[in-house]
Amino acid sequence: MAKGKKVYRSREELRLVLKKYRESAKRLRKFSGFTPLNGVERMALD
Repeated sequence: MAKGKKVYRSREELRLVLKKYRESAKRLRKFSGFTPLNGVERMALD
């Protein structure tokens, strides 16, 4: 709980986290040809 509050302390931090996630999804799609969802599923399976 405390960790979550720290990470999402403010809207700005939440936006940065989401931006980072979107950029990661873009890289996965570019290099592996997967859709974002499949890229996430692959990361979860690894």
